[in-house]
Amino acid sequence: MHLSAMVMGLLLSLSGLAKGEDGHSAHERPLPHGVIKHFGAEIADKRDPDDDVAGPSTEYPLAFSPDGLMLATGDYPAKSWDRSVVLWDVKTGKVLGRLHVENEVLMGLAFSPDGKTLAWGGYGKVHLWSLATNSRRLQLSTLEHTNITSLEFSADSKRVAAIGGKHIHIWDAETGREVRSFSVADGRARSVALSPDGALIAAAMGKEIFVKEIAADRESHRVPDPAGELLAVAFSPDGKRLLTAGMHRWTLWDVATWERWLDREFEWASFFQVCFAPNGETFAIADDAALHLYDAGSNDRHFRFDPYQGISDFSGFTYSPDGKTFATTDDRGAVLVWNIEQLRTSSAGQPDDAFGHRGAEHRR
Repeated sequence: MHLSAMVMGLLLSLSGLAKGEDGHSAHERPLPHGVIKHFGAEIADKRDPDDDVAGPSTEYPLAFSPDGLMLATGDYPAKSWDRSVVLWDVKTGKVLGRLHVENEVLMGLAFSPDGKTLAWGGYGKVHLWSLATNSRRLQLSTLEHTNITSLEFSADSKRVAAIGGKHIHIWDAETGREVRSFSVADGRARSVALSPDGALIAAAMGKEIFVKEIAADRESHRVPDPAGELLAVAFSPDGKRLLTAGMHRWTLWDVATWERWLDREFEWASFFQVCFAPNGETFAIADDAALHLYDAGSNDRHFRFDPYQGISDFSGFTYSPDGKTFATTDDRGAVLVWNIEQLRTSSAGQPDDAFGHRGAEHRR
């Protein structure tokens, strides 16, 4: 039996939620082509502010379980600080459980690769939730009382890294012991990524990429980006590339040489999230309105589309473990799951110059 299947049964028995809850009402607007599931808030041409599920933050993190059977999303009920993480059955669209986060900002969310733990970032804390026992296993505290903006597990699930304020922290995910803490006092780090082999940690830090060799506690590289503030980083699954993005630019770096392998600039777009498909064949880059999907081999863009059709701001996305679908959220809590192949064959794609591409491209 899959781990998530066992977890689902346990959560249903412990959560106290009524069976059959699907989390969304009938929506006025037809779902876009390529959508195969819709969770959370409705998508309507006009939304009543009183029904808006958005809270003070526009961050709605989301994460697939390693077997792809469960999706975790953030939830901000209307006119309430009662934050929670919602666990969805991806196949049926039913709510499996709600994990309350105690009136904290929720800006990071990740499953451990072994499927045993769900982590989320709050205000100066990282919470590790045991899916086997449906209980909080550890609470990890940072040096600063500030929001955790990004967190990630190592590939072997033994460590968890997080950024809060001007510090990067790495903990032993089993014991909660802090393994490393790096100060980035010259700039606020926004996004963190661990290399697949666990040797490097990278962060988007102001106008620089900050890379550390974890074992040696030694700075490996720091690259200034004159184009503007960096907001997101991600390693490719083979660890050979580092993808960075921010104000008006995204760049693929060769990790062996730290030379720009591919560099693209844009007239107006600013990118806040990046992600490689689990098989490494594609990577996706998000701005506040659109998602851009590229082929990782040729780096020719497959397509660009607006998941929420201009109704609300695009908030976040994540690939499914098999790389065939991805999930998106908007700033009001609407969650959509997309079939990537259907998107490729639809008219949703637009040419590069449709979103302000300058043509400034540097390819090795």
